[in-house]
Amino acid sequence: MESARLDSCAQINKNTDPQAVDAAHSSGKHDGASLKPVTARIALCIPTYERWDMVEDFLIRCSEYYIAAGIDIYYYDSSVSNETEALLQRWSDGEHIHYVRMPSELHPNAKAYKIFQGYGLKKEYDFIWLSNDGLQCSRAAIEQLISNLSLEYDIIEIVDAEKDYNHVGTRTFTDRNEYMQNCAWYLGLFGAAILNVHTMLEGVDWKSYEERFLTKPVIYFSHVCFYFHRLVELNRFCAVCLCMPRRSVVNSRLKKVIGWARTAFYVVCEGWVQTIEGLPDCYTGKERVISEAVDRSFRGNVTDLYRYKVRGIYSMKVFLKYRTVLKKATSIPRRELFLAALIPRSVLKAFYRLRQMAGQRKLQRFCAARKRTVIYGTGSIGAVYAQCFNRLGISFEGFCVSRRKPKHAELDHPVYELAELKGTADNIGFVLAMDQSNVEEVLPAVKRIATDRDIFCDFKLTEELTFVEVLQAQNRLWD
Repeated sequence: MESARLDSCAQINKNTDPQAVDAAHSSGKHDGASLKPVTARIALCIPTYERWDMVEDFLIRCSEYYIAAGIDIYYYDSSVSNETEALLQRWSDGEHIHYVRMPSELHPNAKAYKIFQGYGLKKEYDFIWLSNDGLQCSRAAIEQLISNLSLEYDIIEIVDAEKDYNHVGTRTFTDRNEYMQNCAWYLGLFGAAILNVHTMLEGVDWKSYEERFLTKPVIYFSHVCFYFHRLVELNRFCAVCLCMPRRSVVNSRLKKVIGWARTAFYVVCEGWVQTIEGLPDCYTGKERVISEAVDRSFRGNVTDLYRYKVRGIYSMKVFLKYRTVLKKATSIPRRELFLAALIPRSVLKAFYRLRQMAGQRKLQRFCAARKRTVIYGTGSIGAVYAQCFNRLGISFEGFCVSRRKPKHAELDHPVYELAELKGTADNIGFVLAMDQSNVEEVLPAVKRIATDRDIFCDFKLTEELTFVEVLQAQNRLWD
């Protein structure tokens, strides 16, 4: 029986071809009518706290095709206010969308352990999918998931191609140590792992796990502790990592700040380090796993440390406390770690403010020289540019996209496909509101209908505008 299970694990479903799934994703369809429901039963379990707006965003954008795929949705709410409960009372149907109340003082990871034990579930399920309240999978990602949902797997892991830092791709693992070395850090994300109830969650000594791992600092990664300690208890192991189409597994546009951002250095430099160091001795290569994760958390460059300094997260006190870990585990030179801690926060704030003002003046001059202006991009960056236009009193005709989708009807400006502007693009200014990788994709098409002087692209301004959004969201969350 076990050998048959492992043989099956060696075969990746034909439907996991990323190009085929990407093509389906590009169609822009968001109804769930054509999704074949899964035969295995899956519960999507989402802990939430005072995030009713993101709950509503998910339900409006995604719930239809999740449900059509046979996925039941459970919200575990520990909010002090009643907005989330009121919202879910309107959406809950008693069949596919459920509301579960939990105590407000519970840590999110303590909630996770309760969920693993089946708390609040109305039916029996084959898989539990623990997710954060901001994570949204595209229809294409759900399609790829359900085509690979098999009881042969102990863990099904989903990774957006853009976040596949170790270039794992879509593959199976039957070696626990290899799996830990390649996938541990991404499994720290609520939403990355879908657990087989019958092999991972049944017959577990939960009291022992709670006593060992629901304590600081490892509580922040107690789910990761559980995954890898539990795998050692299994006679056989098989997991599949599904590399989803690029940007098909994303956070809600409303989620600007993670809940533990204020204590990011404590969580990573103590919580993650102790989580990995505390794994059983059968796991090797721990130092590399720690180093890669710490470096990736702070993006391996001093610029992000400056941003953390402005946000009040990095300081001389933090540097002195964690300098040994940071020196050992990041590629940032110690001298730069020290300088970032030393520079006054007020100086950095003034520098970034001046850079934003310079970019805005450049944008104003660009728009003033043209009769018509469109913002290319309707994502989160497009939204902050629209806010910038309104704040500066600059009018713009609408948004531009490569392919229009139903969701664009929600916007308060017209949305044009780029092809529609061909032939009428004289004196139209295109403001590229997207990150660098997307600009590289769309720029050749824009240049076919517009000259270089009619294209505005300023990554420094984009960086400043999005950073202002982060600061505002952080202040709302921490006040």
